[in-house]
Amino acid sequence: MSKLIFPPPGGGKHVINGTTYQSADGVSITVSDDIANQLCSSGWSLVGGNNGGTGTTAQRPAAPPKGASYSDTTLGLIIHWDGAHWRNPITNAIV
Repeated sequence: MSKLIFPPPGGGKHVINGTTYQSADGVSITVSDDIANQLCSSGWSLVGGNNGGTGTTAQRPAAPPKGASYSDTTLGLIIHWDGAHWRNPITNAIV
């Protein structure tokens, strides 16, 4: 299986077993489950994963785990939880 994953704010570059996984802010990549798990331990986040999910702004989880992502249908964005706030992954602004 494969998973869609976002880099940490500022973009990300990580080498696993000689392969470079790289993406710019707000740009997801598709990787295998195993690679996704390794990247998540390095600050990347799963799209709709990590107990994030999809829904309106009003339906956002109140206290997801740090690194969770959420597809906010009101905003039309996939946003990330930094442990205290939901943030736009491109601008890093609180949303």
